[in-house]
Amino acid sequence: MVENYNSMDLAAFKNVWVFCEQRQGKMMPTTFELISEGRKLADELGVNLCGLLLGDNVEGIAKELGGYGADVVFECAGAQSSIDACFDYVRRMGKYTQMAMFGGRKMAIDMDKMVVKEIRMIGVQSQRWTSWDKTVKLLAAGKVQLEPLATHEFGLSEWEKAFETFEKKEGIKVVMYPED
Repeated sequence: MVENYNSMDLAAFKNVWVFCEQRQGKMMPTTFELISEGRKLADELGVNLCGLLLGDNVEGIAKELGGYGADVVFECAGAQSSIDACFDYVRRMGKYTQMAMFGGRKMAIDMDKMVVKEIRMIGVQSQRWTSWDKTVKLLAAGKVQLEPLATHEFGLSEWEKAFETFEKKEGIKVVMYPED
């Protein structure tokens, strides 16, 4: 039996979240409007403005967004450029949340920026075993559609083209499959 996830306690959901849409290193103009309105709404409701900026090599975009300053940022890419971008984007006295793992690699944190902006840092593990159970149930119930995320499919014999597509960031998800 699949649980009804629509009956979740809405009190558990708070803050104003803005997805900062960028395409190939260029911020979409609507993002600035959303952040401005999100800031007003967050202040009115007395909650945090959380910005979600995804991708690697987004330093320039984060500097643009820095003037708007999110209360909370989440680093989810596990890349040095993403860490740097998050430190630019978070407001003074904001909160930096590290979610991605680095596979044993050492990453640098601009401690001067952390001190000057008085940034609070926290690391969190982004999943629990119960998350997998819920995910499988949601997928089985057809509540989550994965097909639109797989923007490119290649047979294993086309691996070079698949990797090139991935490296150029031409899609959301590149899938390779075995061939007969």
